[in-house]
Amino acid sequence: MLNARSDRIQTNQASGSRHARWESLRADPQRVEVAAVGAKAHTLMVLHHLGFMVPNGVVLATSVERDFERNERSLDDVIAALPELPGERLMVRSSAVGEDGATSSFAGQLDSFQVDNDPDAVKVGVQQCWASAQSARAKSYQDSQGVALGGVAVIIQELVDPDYAGVYFTAHPSRPGHDLVEYVTGHCDQLVTGAVTPRSTSLPADNLPFDGDALRTAGNRVKAQLGADQDIEWLIKDQQLFLVQARPITAPLQTVTWSSTNLNENYPDPLSPLLYSIARRAYYHYFKSLSERLGIARTGEAGALFANIVGCWGERLYYNMSNVHAVISMSPLASSLAPAFDDFVGFQDADLRVRMARSHGPTAKATFIAKCFTNFLRLPKRVRRIERRVAAFVAREVRREDLSSLFHEFLELRFHRWVDASFADFYAMAWHGLLGRHLEQCGVSQPQGVQNTLLQAIPGLISTGPIESMWELRQCVLREGLRETVLHTSAPDLWHRLQVEESLTVVRRAIQVYLDAWGFRCAGELTFLSPNHAEDPVSFVRVLQSYLRTDDVSPKEVLTKMRAQQQQAMRATCDEIRATAGPVRSIGACLKLRALVRVAANAISARERVRLKQAQMYFKLKQVCQTFGDVLVAQAVLDRRDDVFFLEYDEISRLLNGDEVCGDYWRELVALRQTKRDAAQELSEDLRSVAFTYGRAPITPTPTMPTFDGLNGLPACGGKVCGRAVVLESLDEVSRLQRGDILVTRQTDPGWVCAFPLIAGLVVERGGMLSHGAIVAREFGVPAVVGVKGAVEEIEDGAWLEIDGDNGHVRVLTEPAGP
Repeated sequence: MLNARSDRIQTNQASGSRHARWESLRADPQRVEVAAVGAKAHTLMVLHHLGFMVPNGVVLATSVERDFERNERSLDDVIAALPELPGERLMVRSSAVGEDGATSSFAGQLDSFQVDNDPDAVKVGVQQCWASAQSARAKSYQDSQGVALGGVAVIIQELVDPDYAGVYFTAHPSRPGHDLVEYVTGHCDQLVTGAVTPRSTSLPADNLPFDGDALRTAGNRVKAQLGADQDIEWLIKDQQLFLVQARPITAPLQTVTWSSTNLNENYPDPLSPLLYSIARRAYYHYFKSLSERLGIARTGEAGALFANIVGCWGERLYYNMSNVHAVISMSPLASSLAPAFDDFVGFQDADLRVRMARSHGPTAKATFIAKCFTNFLRLPKRVRRIERRVAAFVAREVRREDLSSLFHEFLELRFHRWVDASFADFYAMAWHGLLGRHLEQCGVSQPQGVQNTLLQAIPGLISTGPIESMWELRQCVLREGLRETVLHTSAPDLWHRLQVEESLTVVRRAIQVYLDAWGFRCAGELTFLSPNHAEDPVSFVRVLQSYLRTDDVSPKEVLTKMRAQQQQAMRATCDEIRATAGPVRSIGACLKLRALVRVAANAISARERVRLKQAQMYFKLKQVCQTFGDVLVAQAVLDRRDDVFFLEYDEISRLLNGDEVCGDYWRELVALRQTKRDAAQELSEDLRSVAFTYGRAPITPTPTMPTFDGLNGLPACGGKVCGRAVVLESLDEVSRLQRGDILVTRQTDPGWVCAFPLIAGLVVERGGMLSHGAIVAREFGVPAVVGVKGAVEEIEDGAWLEIDGDNGHVRVLTEPAGP
């Protein structure tokens, strides 16, 4: 234990002495110089002097570090002279001169340590604190901010084992007039290091597990006493509030808003380094090329925005919504495009508003609209062109001598040719948004539900292909009289029998036809580490077995019925417009409505076509990389062929080019990245982070409160239905579905299409109005609500649900609904 053997130290320890080697945190702050103990420790003295609870402790002056550099034994003398502190563990923290200052905070740059209450352990902790001031992270911060640390004092403090801990901003980073509290259960280092996602809210707030009013009162008092808004670190133990740090909010915090809602559909699993490196560069070219061709951005403008349009949190891909909105803000029609994009991806954060980046006169608006129409007329040509290019790439044989050519052809397609495909996305988003706006302007009742019905049963939509092929395969099994055999044989055994038994030849060929055509379209089709149905046919056999357990009708019959409903909805909507707008004005409104439905349907169809080609292209790249992985394994560069996916695309390019190869280096790099990916924890769908503040965990937005007793989302397909909820984490569990169930899941992708013939309703936690699940739900008239925050956690498997697909409501029922 630390003790008070003051005879071991030859120094004046009286509080306030210029030569004190240490000071108590209970010292009179007016008698202690900030330059001797740092702003952090001095502020703790001030807080204690004001009557706040501050864990007991001492601070080693900056002079101790200088003395140690001359004589290492001097630190032993100082530690031996410290007073005894209670508890088995202590907290050792930096209090550098310049840290927690009025102009720079150094938040997260210097380290803190929990140590045993033992002189040797404290000595090590003190030395580690000093060393952290010389870390690359701290030096980078100093360089970027143009500031420098002075000497490093060190706080040695009683460790309080809290029930709750967190930070309290007396001024919200992005909502003027509000404050913000973030908290976690247990120690605050979980929040600072990002080990867990904190809960966050503004005060006052209900249902907090601690006294929020007391925290708010303390924060306001600290702010008043210290003369500026504060970032306060706090602990609560047995309902007792402790303050352990307070520093000025040095400037309005630049926050970045992130959302993964739409991206989770394409990238549902933790990313491999190869996939992230491709995606980051691809989205740069995607937004840049599209913006320049539409005249939103001038050539060479907004490079920083485009370069950081996506990012990675918890090894998953997120849109940088702040940058996306900044790009949109440069458009003459930003006020229309921003909500259209938000609906497109399912982003529902009302706090992020688009602001016009520049003023636009009538000429600029007319020019932009003209470019949009001109490029829309070219959309069919663009789609056919990218389809031809991808088809030619996919048709190439994967030979070792052609690996470099194939790899770089993919990069050329994805980075520089994919702008043709990006127009399909843009027009699907734009026309869908304009259609919804027109219905609202016409005063149509339930415009969102009407919009969904008008966009169902789109002729020739390629997304229905797998369902129609699955139906044909099902009919083949029935014609061969093999339904019972398929149902009552385990999937692995059935696949083996299909390969060897002549009586199953017809079904085997039919399955192979399906796998050749659609086997690459499955959950995680753009990821490289998840096997698709073509690679793992047994997984497809399980899906087929689930489908055979139901009595289904032909998809063509369903689509015919949906088409009739669409036409009926069009007539009813025009009648409603005529009744409200009058016979003359309604003519133009109805003509515009029919035109918008037609062009929106065409754009959605084009978008689904290029998404199919994208999946084919990525599967081809996967085969190319796996072949190269075999080469690298044979050359002892990698241990396993799939390790190649833990290299970034430019690293693979270098290896293909014959750059210097060091097997130990690549194996160690792969192992490091695998460890990082395996340790990743999935964060919430929407996040906020503070730009240029290293070590700060993401800030989660305050959740939107429901407007009724249930869950809210985006109404993706109209209709009301009640049924049993089946909560699925992945498509591997699809065998649990029975006909009439309501599927509840985090996100869908094209692989889930085989589940739609089974379900009566769909609830998806992520995704937007043009997500794959929303489109297919509309095609088959499945009531659906997407973007339902927390659906998987809030809805229990087996619960009875009521879905209102017209208004986007999901209600959990206490008992099954009556007939």
